[in-house]
Amino acid sequence: MKDRLIILKILFAVIASALYLAVAQTDFIVKLIVTLLIAAVYIVLTILEHKKVRELEEQTEHRLHTSDTLVECIRVLSDDKKVDMAMDDLLKVVTEYYGADRTYTFEIDYEEESTSNTYEYAAENVTKEIEKLQDVPIDSIESFLEMFKKQGTFFISDIDDDVEKGSSTYEILAMQNVHRLIAVPLIENDEIIGFMGVDNPTVNYHDFSLLSSVSVLILESLEKRKRQEELERMSYQDGLTKLYNRNKFNSIIDEYTENAPSSLGIAYFDLNGLKVMNDEYGHGAGDRFILNAASTIKYVFEGDSYRIGGDEFAVICADMPEEEFMAKLEEEKKHLWENEISVSIGHSWRGADNDINSQLREADNYMYENKREFYERSGRDRRRR
Repeated sequence: MKDRLIILKILFAVIASALYLAVAQTDFIVKLIVTLLIAAVYIVLTILEHKKVRELEEQTEHRLHTSDTLVECIRVLSDDKKVDMAMDDLLKVVTEYYGADRTYTFEIDYEEESTSNTYEYAAENVTKEIEKLQDVPIDSIESFLEMFKKQGTFFISDIDDDVEKGSSTYEILAMQNVHRLIAVPLIENDEIIGFMGVDNPTVNYHDFSLLSSVSVLILESLEKRKRQEELERMSYQDGLTKLYNRNKFNSIIDEYTENAPSSLGIAYFDLNGLKVMNDEYGHGAGDRFILNAASTIKYVFEGDSYRIGGDEFAVICADMPEEEFMAKLEEEKKHLWENEISVSIGHSWRGADNDINSQLREADNYMYENKREFYERSGRDRRRR
């Protein structure tokens, strides 16, 4: 366009010169009119040229801004930190680029036919909605999925015009005071596994290039999160029983020492006779004994059970009423008895005054008292545990 304007100005100069020579011998008024017309056309062409130069400068500045923003997105994701923290920083950068209220990701669970808001950044004075948007029926984003399949990234300029009123999509957006939206699909192996959204963008909302690039970065981050979760699972899981291990146990102790829950129930389980079984029947029999005990503990205390030693187990139940905790403990004792698993048990439960370290000692003391009584009753040597 700029080159065409230059050519036009050159042609105009040639034509203007010829025209001026043609009227040089004519009336003064005619020459004046021609001169003014020539000047007016020249001014218009100059204005158009300057306007185009400004547009090119603005486009260049915008491309540089987009490039700088993308580099910043890559930087925050490359920092040595957990994916969750990096994603929060990334969404902040995107929110600021679009001058938006919030930026977020949703991930789809096709087996459960639901979708959940997994990450969100909200600008100052904007309410976060992530807690309200968990396990949302996938039907509520069906219109989004259809648009993703048809056109990829899409822009809703006004929900009143672009979204069917009364639909679940409209209701969800209206509830969050969203009137404008950009959304880009997250696609893995030709399947839409989620999407990224930007609510109420005020600038750059016709430029999808940044979001397209960021969506690739997000997919890489989600894959990285899977690897981190798998490594964490392996570092926190006992190899034999698949219960949480001593590492996870210590991590929970640190967590509840720093931030005590509203109530806390703890129980220790120590297998009776494991050493005898190993000595007389072999370690294979001992492992089966451990696995049987672990499965009964896991059955009752799913997600709260730990193997903390060769024949030692523990459960830590936060925010569980005393009645529920004691009922579970009695149920556990029943299962152990029915499966002929001899275990010494000690427990502790406290409400608001809970202290995990003192309760661990209390439960441990009760467990060893219970073990002492077991050996007194059985007449067996405690050294042959």
